[in-house]
Order: sequence, then C-alpha cells, then structure tokens
Amino acid sequence: MVLRFLKKSKKSELEKLLGNYTLPSFPAAVMNVLSMIRDPESSISEIANQIQMDPGLHIKILQTVNSPVYGLMSKVSNLQHGVTLLGRSRLEAMVLSFAISDTIPASSVKGFDIKKFWITAARKASLARVLALHLHSATQAECFTAALLQDMGIPLLSSALPKKYNPVLEKWIKDKSAPLIELEKDALGYDHAYLGASMAKQWGLPEYLINAIADHHKKGNDTSADPAIRLVAHILYSGEKYGEEQLINDCIQEHAMDEEMAREMIDNAYSDADKYSKIFN
Repeated sequence: MVLRFLKKSKKSELEKLLGNYTLPSFPAAVMNVLSMIRDPESSISEIANQIQMDPGLHIKILQTVNSPVYGLMSKVSNLQHGVTLLGRSRLEAMVLSFAISDTIPASSVKGFDIKKFWITAARKASLARVLALHLHSATQAECFTAALLQDMGIPLLSSALPKKYNPVLEKWIKDKSAPLIELEKDALGYDHAYLGASMAKQWGLPEYLINAIADHHKKGNDTSADPAIRLVAHILYSGEKYGEEQLINDCIQEHAMDEEMAREMIDNAYSDADKYSKIFN
C-alpha cells in the first residue's frame, strides 16, 4: 500500500491537481525544529533551544503540554522539561500540527467556519489517540497527528479551486448525508484525502502520515491507515456532533467494544479537545 501510493505521487502531482496555486511553505524555524527532531544526533536541549527561537511555537508547546490532553499533575514552565516529557514522536506531531494549522488558508464558503473546522480536527485527533490506546497502543502519537490533519485538503481546495470546489462544499454543508468524497470525485476526479496526502508528500512529511491521510476513508484490505484513524473519519466538520453513531456502531461490530465505553471515550475526548483546540485559534 505504501509503495503503491508513493509511486503514484510525483513531485509535480500537486501542481497538476491545483494548477497555478502555490502551496504555502513552513517557516524556516519550523523546518529546522523538525529536522533536529528527526536527527538522532540532536539532543533534547538543542531541540528546545531551537524552539525558543520561535516565540509563538515556544508558547504553543508549553500551552499544549499543560492542556488537559496530557493530564499532567503539575504545570510545566520550562520548555526543555516540556520537550523531555513529550518525547520526539509527540513533539514532532505537535510541531507539525501547529505549522499546518497556521499554513492552511480559511475557506471563503459561507457557513464554513475555520475555527469549527479545527475544533472538529482536534476532536478527531483526541479521540483517535484514545481509540489507539485500546486498539494498537504503539501508534497513539501517530494516530493523533494523522487524525488532526486528515481533512486538511478541504479548506485548501476551497482556497485554491473556488469555482470548482466551493459549490461542492456548499452542497455538502447543507446536506451532510451526501458523501463528500463522492461529490469531490464527481467534480474534480479526486478527493480531499488524495490531495491531503499529496500535500503531505510535498512537505516531506513521514510516510506513515502520507498514507494514513490518503487512506482514512478506505476500508478492508484497501487501506494502510490504522483502525483508529479510519474510525474517526466518520466524524465530519459540523457545528454540532455528527457521525458519532456510525463510529460507535463500527466500534461495536468491528472491534467488539462495549457501547457505553465507546460513548464515554467520545465524551471525554471531546471535552479535552475543545480546550486543546483553543490553542489553534
């Protein structure tokens, strides 16, 4: 599955999909931090020092470490301590999340609120991590990031291809029972999952993230995305709860999960995520 997608995605793929639209780049400071996180020769103190060079990133990381999502017993005020507690995997996920949320433009479609979009994304991410804890605990950090970013192609399509895509988004906002990915394929020939994965590829993001974004709406043997990522794909952008019943049904039918447990997981994850999402907005 990984090789299939990577062979399919060429460097010019995004240009072919978006025409003359130029994908925004990450700030140099963010790229330096990500490079150091992935370099085993870089120490935690060196990474923390690099983060301190970007005051906005510094503040957001401390805010996140101290958010209910991580449930620490006492407040962390020292960045190096916070970076140490997070570890490289969760830190990379966090830096990527902030960089991309600052990079993705807001949609111009009436009724599409970018703040609500990121609230929904944070809910997906928080729930995916909780689900991963029960289904495949080794991938909690990866599932959090993939779930947070799985729909990032939606606002980008609205900004890059407004004449083609905005009528699709407007139709879906009015009637969410219509499958968005099918509406997208009919109008564009591809969907937001494919575009999101192409974006991740061009940004040089890890392969697991590229493929998780590409496959989050796929099922069965046709997907490389972890179950937690596919489950939260049922949750759609909305001002209200939407998609939870299908998620709960899949938890029961496919993973033998107790219904009461599934509902409790959703409620707890949403409570934490709504507080966490304020950091993005």
